[in-house]
Formats: sequence, structure tokens, C-alpha cells
Amino acid sequence: MYKSFKFNNMWHTFQWMLFSNRRQLITYFIGIIIATFVGGELLVLDLNHSNIAARDIYFQENYNAASLYLVYLCAYGLWMLYGANQMFDFMESKQSAITYLMHPATVAEKYVARLVYVSLLWAMIGGVGLLVGDFLRWIINVVTLGSHTQMAIVYFWEQILKPLVLVLCGDSSARVGISLVSIICVWMYTFYILGSAVFRRYRLLLTTATLVFVMVCLINGDIISEGRVALTYVIFIVLSIANIVGSYMIFKRMQVINNKWLNI
Repeated sequence: MYKSFKFNNMWHTFQWMLFSNRRQLITYFIGIIIATFVGGELLVLDLNHSNIAARDIYFQENYNAASLYLVYLCAYGLWMLYGANQMFDFMESKQSAITYLMHPATVAEKYVARLVYVSLLWAMIGGVGLLVGDFLRWIINVVTLGSHTQMAIVYFWEQILKPLVLVLCGDSSARVGISLVSIICVWMYTFYILGSAVFRRYRLLLTTATLVFVMVCLINGDIISEGRVALTYVIFIVLSIANIVGSYMIFKRMQVINNKWLNI
């Protein structure tokens, strides 16, 4: 075993994880493309049969694109949280846990490799899968002269990203609000990572229930408020770091032979 963290060892560990789970990842990728294509097409067809279908085509196109974008955004967020909650799914199987234990890398290298696996890799699979599925839906509709709609990514660029850049350049309150929401999202992501380490069974359900309980406590405790923006920043940054450190410490305990851990 190596005694110090080495990037090359971490990278080789990540490649090993990627190769070991390549079939699962390909299945996820194809599934996301199919779900995006079918779900987007069904959503557009439902929107076209609504009362808005009687209005002008330009409004219809933007309304469909906006609806698709919101649905895709929510689906992508849920995909990332699900990925975070799979951080330690390999510990469910004794054979898989032993394989990770015996892998020639330090605990830190294995932890970082796994973190990259469920964050950057899952983000790329989900993003590219959504983009490909939405493009296929759009190109087929164009070729067959079907329902009128834009690609969700085009709508995002024209209606959200470009105006958002202008707002952020001139409105400091918007920058504060967006950065605060981003920090809260990061905290939620790390919370699901911690939940994956704590709960051995029904991880997604128990982590979500715990998150709801914590959020209710934070809101009722007046910790999240407009008048305490700086304090809210600090709290969620500290909580995010604590989640990562806590999950790492638990992971270290998982890498001990004959270790007994909580079996909820």
C-alpha cells in the first residue's frame, strides 16, 4: 500500500472503477437518451394538445422549450443526487467490498477516485445523455414536420444564460442569491454522499427523509434568512466540508478488515 497520496494512483484507481462498471455506465447512458427522447416527445405532445396550441407558433415553441428545460433540469438534479447516494454502494456486496479493500491504493486515493466517479463522470453521462436525447427528439420532429419546439439547450442559451450573464454583471444581489443557491446545492450533494456512507439499506429514502428534517430545522431555526446571508454562507460551507470529512472517516473504517459497521 502506498503511504502518500499520488495523483497517478488515484487516476489508475478511477480507470479501474470505470472499466469494472462499464456495462452499467453504458446502460445508464443509453437509458438516459431513451428516457429523454420519449419523455420529451410525450411532454411536447401533451403541451401541443393544451389550450396554448391555439396561440402563435413562436409562443408555442418557446413555451415547449421552457417546459422541456425545466423538466430536464429537475431530472438532471435528481440524477446527480442519486449518483451521490451511490458513493458507497459497492460496500453492499462482501466480494465487492473485499475487492476495494485489496486494491493497491491508499484510502484517500480510493476515496477521491470514487468521488470523481460519482460526480464528474455522472455529470458528464447525465449531461451528454440529455443533450443527445433532446437533439434526437428535435431533429426527428424537424424531419417529420412534427410538433414545433426548440431544443432545450438552445432555449437555455437564448432565454436564460445570456440574460443571466447581463444580470450578474450589474446586479450584486443576483450574484449573492445565485452563489448562495449554488452553495446549498453543493451541501445537498455532499449530504447524499454522507448518507450513502451512513445508511447501508434504503439509502436514498433515508437520506432524503433526513435531509427534509434538517432543512425544516434550519428554516424554523431562522438560520436561512435574507438578513443573515454571510452566516448562511459559512454554515453551509462548514456543513459541506463536514459531510465530506465525515464520509471519508467512515470510508476509512470500511477499509478495515473485520470491521463491524452500522447495518440500518
